[in-house]
Amino acid sequence: MKTGYLFIIVGPSGVGKSTVVKALLEEINLLKKVVSYTTRPKRGGERDGVDYYFVSGSELKIIMECDESVKRTANQVYGFTYALSDKELTDIFSSKTNGIMELVIDKAIEWKKRLKERTVIIFLLSSPMSIRQRLKTREGEKVKEFRERSGNISYELQVPTLPEYRRFIDYVLVVPRDLEEMKKIITDLVKSILKD
Repeated sequence: MKTGYLFIIVGPSGVGKSTVVKALLEEINLLKKVVSYTTRPKRGGERDGVDYYFVSGSELKIIMECDESVKRTANQVYGFTYALSDKELTDIFSSKTNGIMELVIDKAIEWKKRLKERTVIIFLLSSPMSIRQRLKTREGEKVKEFRERSGNISYELQVPTLPEYRRFIDYVLVVPRDLEEMKKIITDLVKSILKD
């Protein structure tokens, strides 16, 4: 299998990005999660240092002062800050593996511009009804967050058709209702990309 790739999973909030990342990590040994910093609270089942580095706003500010790459990659999503250290990717690539992470489309494009053909952006789509249902059942989601996220679904579903984004997106996958079917589709796709 090939190594040195960065797979970025993008799509609307609630489409299943975290589920897809977890499924790929279970199925493909040469994939490692790129762990980023976030100021948002943990959701049910998330672990510090595995899913994200959960930090306060003041802690993240100190980290940004010490690591320019964290400051450069910081972005706001629904009132929370997310950021990534270049060291995360350097460690993954030097260990002869591939990285995988979830990002908003604008940050995914920045990484694609930096790493070029080594970056694969996979955009996940689903029906607005399915996404809203997932958001409603998401553990730790507050009513205000639900309203904000569900209010943006229509726009976020259009992203793969917009010219300023379309040329950077490598694959668009419609998420089926059946979780096992989704795992198989995404695993087969990534394995085909990494095949020697």
